[in-house]
Amino acid sequence: MTISRLRRKLTPIRRNQPSERYGQITVEVFQSPACCAMPDYAFRVLMLAAAQYSGFNNGDLSVTSKSSREVGLTGWKLSVGLWLLQECGLLEMTRQGHICRGKGVPSLYALGWREIDPSEKYDKPIATRHPAPNRWARWEPPQ
Repeated sequence: MTISRLRRKLTPIRRNQPSERYGQITVEVFQSPACCAMPDYAFRVLMLAAAQYSGFNNGDLSVTSKSSREVGLTGWKLSVGLWLLQECGLLEMTRQGHICRGKGVPSLYALGWREIDPSEKYDKPIATRHPAPNRWARWEPPQ
């Protein structure tokens, strides 16, 4: 391999490219009781949702059974993981999944520590950004 080819391969990717996805989980969220109490499969579901975030699509993140199978999550682990993440506020549901004209429409989620971006797709459409719910910061472990 030539030096010029190697340099092209090692050139860092610039941030915020349209195709780049990132979750940007802050240390505060990562070390919170809500995140630390999660079982490994729920954390994997959170990473699957966060990996879809591109900086302007929070609230339009879907976690389907097909996408979860690709990372080794199946059946009850996906369902329970989504439920746990919503209960502690790390994920917020913006649209309930349903069947429309014979096709499944997936549920949509927002990361609980990021502003929710506007979209017509939500159960209650919003036209402007909503502040981050941050319910995870007030979560306490059950007694």
